[in-house]
Amino acid sequence: MAKHRLVVSLSRTTFVLFATVIGLIHTAFGQTYLMDTVHVSASRLSATPGTNSRLIIVLDSAAIAQTGAHSIADLIHGLAGVHSRTRGPLGVQTDLAVAGATYSQVLLLVDGMRVNDPQTGHHTLNIPLRPQDLQRVEIVYGAGSAVHGPDAFGGVVNLVPHTAPQRNATLSALWGNAQKDNDVAAVAQSTSIRYGWNGEWGDLSISAGKERSDGYRDTTEFDIDRLFAQLHLPLKSGELKLSGGVEDKAFGAKDFYAPYPSKEWTRAWIGGAQYRRRFHKNGYLTSRLFYRRHRDRFVLWRDNPSAYENRHVNESATLETHLLHPWIGGRVLWGSELSYLQIDSNNLGQHAQQRVALFAESSHPVNKWSFNASARIDYSNTYNAEFSPSVRLAHRIGTGQLFLGIGRAFRAPSFTELHYTDPNNVGNPSLNAERAWAYEAGIETILWTHLRLQGQTYVRYESNLVDYIRRVQAPPWQAQNLGKIRTLGALLSMSYHRWNAFTPSIRYAWNDKTRSLTEGLESKYVFTQPRQRIGLHLTHRFFAGARAKWEYDFRQFHAGKSYGVARATLSKPIPHGHIRLRVDNLTDTHYEEVPNVPMPGRWFTVEIASDL
Repeated sequence: MAKHRLVVSLSRTTFVLFATVIGLIHTAFGQTYLMDTVHVSASRLSATPGTNSRLIIVLDSAAIAQTGAHSIADLIHGLAGVHSRTRGPLGVQTDLAVAGATYSQVLLLVDGMRVNDPQTGHHTLNIPLRPQDLQRVEIVYGAGSAVHGPDAFGGVVNLVPHTAPQRNATLSALWGNAQKDNDVAAVAQSTSIRYGWNGEWGDLSISAGKERSDGYRDTTEFDIDRLFAQLHLPLKSGELKLSGGVEDKAFGAKDFYAPYPSKEWTRAWIGGAQYRRRFHKNGYLTSRLFYRRHRDRFVLWRDNPSAYENRHVNESATLETHLLHPWIGGRVLWGSELSYLQIDSNNLGQHAQQRVALFAESSHPVNKWSFNASARIDYSNTYNAEFSPSVRLAHRIGTGQLFLGIGRAFRAPSFTELHYTDPNNVGNPSLNAERAWAYEAGIETILWTHLRLQGQTYVRYESNLVDYIRRVQAPPWQAQNLGKIRTLGALLSMSYHRWNAFTPSIRYAWNDKTRSLTEGLESKYVFTQPRQRIGLHLTHRFFAGARAKWEYDFRQFHAGKSYGVARATLSKPIPHGHIRLRVDNLTDTHYEEVPNVPMPGRWFTVEIASDL
């Protein structure tokens, strides 16, 4: 009966959200027009990243195409302060962290709509999108709960799919060696096709792909299918965007969670509707509805699945509506958000969470100064009320700006942290929400015409961080709220652009947490971020129109082995497409991003893409 009540409750909530959006669309009459592109990840007020009073890095479609990245995590892992912990090639499963926060403290958006998995952050990147599907990626550093609510501790990552239809096909072949010898030990293939139509009625884009591999070591094979579609319809008084997709993935999970030949199957559905209309010369009404469903099956021993098996299904639905209009020489925005989360699991049980939020933002420029204030209150049946204010000040200097900011962040424990139990991990239903106050200062400018500089320092005063703690090498890991911790850090990104031929860049991140655990105890996640990270990149023209890109990424940790990994990419345009050669782990370095999960040795990729 409990299961049926959850399903009925979610169905009713989803119906109400959908009816609200359709009602708004139905009332839209007037002149047809196209809306401006708006950056929504830092502030719903901003039309460009430079007016957000905070550090933002934007990768446009050209920069994305040059990387040759296989996955979303692969695309952004080299940016300053972005730390990925992956368990295999092609992004089979990756935990993404930003600015000294854990993988659960980063908010992931798809075109402004949250997609974080409520069961566990390990599944957040299970989405049917790949780098080539994206028009741009926005990475916003710092506390973002005043704008987006829970999870935005270290930063926000916003993935914006192409709005104009793309017509191309890509075929990639990969092969490489394991770390124990130099023999070829793995092969993989990746294919994708993107096609679209446009006309006076609107735009329709479809992207589909398949990725598979026999694995780079025993029981690390994978097989991934995905499909994503987006429809853009100009209406008489606004525009409507509909999007949806599914990713189906089966993969060997040896050592992912325990030293056994495990296997996992996941399927993730996402769907969204966004409606936007102009009601004033500089005023807009925006409504968004988003739905996500994730199914996960995990067996500890693939040859004996009945010995230990977990099955989970979680669903989440969010409706957000906000109004933007001029006010006292600036702009003000106010709105509300309604969310519903549920899980049905043979291990975690059946649980549901509801959340309602009210928020407001205001921006006021005065000469070379700009002032931005945000405030949001979230109320949930899990953590009661959380108030998240933010105040930011920016001053224009020549071609850039200096900025200061203070904001509050919070995160509710996931369903796994609250309720999951196995012989090696024990959840805690009494966990409190994580909270922090963050202070930030930074600069963004262009020096000597060609040198771009972006930097930020930050300090976060954190309390109740959730982590799994145990006696050294003495299971089980137990979920606990830690005491007060101060996280201090700095980010720096410099790049030199001239004649579009020679582009060196350097990215640096430093992170330090003041508290360590009592002797004899060890932590699973909170203290895993690198203490220092240095990224060196060089892009230059080669011969016959070819372009070469060299990358070196060094990570130094508080404890454990530090390592550096190199990569080389050579791309050459061909009629109606390109051909690309990429070598990952160029020096065949032995390293682990997740303890006891050795990463592949040297990997080669040959990719051919053709316009259709």
